[in-house]
Amino acid sequence: MIRFFKRFSCFSGLFLPKLVYGAIALTTFLMVYFFHGQGLTLQGIENLSWNNPVYAQRISPETIALQVYEKIPEIPKNNQYTSVNSGQIIPEHTLISRLIRYHEYIKSRPVIFRLDWKLTLADYLGYNETMREERYPGFSTLTENPFTEDVRLIRSLSRKQRNQLVDVLVSIYQPTTPESEESSDDSNPAENNSSDNNNTSPILPRRGGANLLMP
Repeated sequence: MIRFFKRFSCFSGLFLPKLVYGAIALTTFLMVYFFHGQGLTLQGIENLSWNNPVYAQRISPETIALQVYEKIPEIPKNNQYTSVNSGQIIPEHTLISRLIRYHEYIKSRPVIFRLDWKLTLADYLGYNETMREERYPGFSTLTENPFTEDVRLIRSLSRKQRNQLVDVLVSIYQPTTPESEESSDDSNPAENNSSDNNNTSPILPRRGGANLLMP
């Protein structure tokens, strides 16, 4: 028994410190990995969240539609439909607000590219994807589905009006920032200066200038 305890004490004296150090190192590694990894993950989520400056100014389709109608008042509003819950007319439930909701929420298309808005208009015109009445905005919230009338009104717009509508939507969702305007303005003087320098004729040496170099 005494020999056993001696051997055990020798074994513990040799390997126990190594086990302790190994456990401490493993614990430290897991703590650093967990907290550091969690911080990176949260940072990535914040960068992709709506709190990011790119998405911070997220505006409702109804507000965007009001701005569209201010710039293109000739587009029909088609906002005479009543709510299923209140039985009252919802004036902000307009043709353009429903078009935006269909574009952004039903089709999940980006709002800052002209091509995507043209694809949505092509849906209304019957040239792209098939639209379903049961998925159209207002189907379950209005007493009458505005789908048929909205499609007819969009098809009644001229090509010029549809292009103008696309331009206005893109300009609202992606307005020109003062920084980009300043950068574009700053680039022009540089180009003008470079062109002026290129057009400047070379200066010729005056007569007798070589005599100044003589010893």
